[in-house]
Amino acid sequence: MGNHPQIIEVQCQREYEGKGAYPNYVMEGVINGFEEFNTNTPQSGNKSLNDIKHKPTFKGVWSWSRGGGWVGPYITNEFWCKLNAYVIGTWAANTTLTEEEVFNKFMDVNGIKGSSRKAFRQLCLLSAKAVLRGHTSATLPFQVDWAFWMRDEFLSGIGSKPSVKTNTSEGWLKNAFTYYDANGQLQQAIDEKYEAVEQWKTIVSLSSRIKLTNKNDENYIRISSQYGLLLHQIIAEGWKIMALGFEGDKHKKYDTLQLTKAIKLYDNYWQAYNQLKANNPSCATLYKPYAFMYESPLYHRDFGMKASIDKYRLILNQQQ
Repeated sequence: MGNHPQIIEVQCQREYEGKGAYPNYVMEGVINGFEEFNTNTPQSGNKSLNDIKHKPTFKGVWSWSRGGGWVGPYITNEFWCKLNAYVIGTWAANTTLTEEEVFNKFMDVNGIKGSSRKAFRQLCLLSAKAVLRGHTSATLPFQVDWAFWMRDEFLSGIGSKPSVKTNTSEGWLKNAFTYYDANGQLQQAIDEKYEAVEQWKTIVSLSSRIKLTNKNDENYIRISSQYGLLLHQIIAEGWKIMALGFEGDKHKKYDTLQLTKAIKLYDNYWQAYNQLKANNPSCATLYKPYAFMYESPLYHRDFGMKASIDKYRLILNQQQ
C-alpha cells in the first residue's frame, strides 16, 4: 500500500509458534504465499514477497533472526531460526532465486546430502502445515485475535476473559469454541488438531532419516521434532477435553467415558513431554498450561488450559 519506499519485516523465530523449540519453516510461505491464503483466509492482492519483489517501492527485508514475545520457550540450539534466517536473507540478496534454490543452498552449507535432502525438505514443508493446524486452522474461520490463545510458552483454556487490568490470552479460545459450536464446527476443529498430530508423527519419522555434518544439529532436529509431536498431542487432547466439557456445560450432562479416556491421555502426554526435557539437555524449555498475562515476572496466573482441564476432572470425579 502507498507509494513510499518499504522494507518488509519478517520473523524467523515466531513468538506465537514455538520460537524454534520445534520445526517451523515459514519462508516458503513468506516468499511464495501461505497455505491459508488459498483456503480459509483468502487474500486479495499481494500474498507473498514474490508478488511485490518487482515493485519500485520494495526496498528489502528486515529479518528478526531471534527475538519476539516476553518469555519462553527458550532454546539451546538456533537451528530452526538459522534455517529461516538463512533462506530469507539469501533470497532477499538475490530475488531471482526461487525459495527452493535457496533452501538447497542451506542444505549444501549444512552438509545435508543424499536421501537426507528429500527427507529434510519434506519435514520442513510439513512443519508449516502441522503448525497451522495445531495452532489455528487451515479450513475453518479463525479470527486473528483467537491465535492469541497460544503465545510465548503458554496454553490458554476456555475460561472467560478475567477481570484484570492487563493484557491476557484467556478468553479468546472460549470465543472460538462458542463460534464453532454455534456453527456446528466444533468437532471439525478438534479433528483438525488430531490431523496435526498425525503430521507431527510423520515429522518425527522423517527426522530419524536426516544426517547432518553437525551432529548437535542432527540430534536437535530429532529432539525438537519429538517436542513438537508431544506438544501437539497435549493440545489435541486438551481441546478434546475442553470441547466435551463445553458441550457438557451446555446440556448439564457429560460424556464421562470420553472424558476419562482423554484426560488419561492428556496426563500421559504431559508426563512424556516432561520426560523428554529431563532426558535431553538440548531440548527447549517447555510450554505451560496457563494463559499468558502481561504481568512480570511470571507472565501468567492460575487460569489457562490447566484450570479448564481441572474443572472437568473435578466434575468427572464427582460423577464417579
